[in-house]
Amino acid sequence: MLITIKPIRRPGKRTVDPARFEAELQKAQRKVIGLTKRDFNATVRTWKRKPTFTITTDSKGVISVSTDNPIYGYVNYGTKPHIIRPKRGKYLWFQTGYKAKTRPRVISSSNGGASGKLARAKQVRHPGTAARQFDKIIAERRRKTYVEEMRKAVQRSLK
Repeated sequence: MLITIKPIRRPGKRTVDPARFEAELQKAQRKVIGLTKRDFNATVRTWKRKPTFTITTDSKGVISVSTDNPIYGYVNYGTKPHIIRPKRGKYLWFQTGYKAKTRPRVISSSNGGASGKLARAKQVRHPGTAARQFDKIIAERRRKTYVEEMRKAVQRSLK
């Protein structure tokens, strides 16, 4: 069970059915988890190789999202400027234009990718990538949703 409730009963006062209360809280939590997963999936909607997100909840109701995809980490946290060298052969082959599919602090993914003429180089100085901070913006958004859904769950359990 994610949440355990033990009622304190006062004589002559209306009490809450603990089973219904717990069911309502868990229903609200499942809704927030679904919305959180939807948000993370929206950030990779147009990716060719989409990462898989795992969502867990601990005994205190804390929702955690994780992925083992390193590329998502590079996009979410950003990268510093670095040099790229070929792994096989003497040259890197790449297209000269590029449009990012995502933007910092925006929960979406649009069309983008490489474009332009084909070029080659022995190495490239990559300027780095601005952190998208998907995790922070989704947490901010869903924290508000979580509080509101829990409030609604309490109200539903009192009816």
